Amino acid sequence: MHAADLKTARTNNFLLMALKMQARIVLPSLTLVDDDTEFYLGAARLRYRHTPGHTPGSCVIELGDNLFTGDTLFAHGVGLSKLPGERPDELR
Repeated sequence: MHAADLKTARTNNFLLMALKMQARIVLPSLTLVDDDTEFYLGAARLRYRHTPGHTPGSCVIELGDNLFTGDTLFAHGVGLSKLPGERPDELR
């Protein structure tokens, strides 16, 4: 996780309470990463790419010629931009 997303991750329980939900999120131990951090999954080398916008710490993961974008890319627009920490100007 990028350090820029720690605040959002730590406020998830507050958001759940505001929605009157009983669930509680317990954060596991986290490894903080920066742009260009490399890590391995078996023999595969993956590289973290910081792409702020959807959240301050949004990322894509590079594996060779492939990018795992999660909800960073949308086919016909930028998706939601009303969540805490989102920056619509950076999404475009």
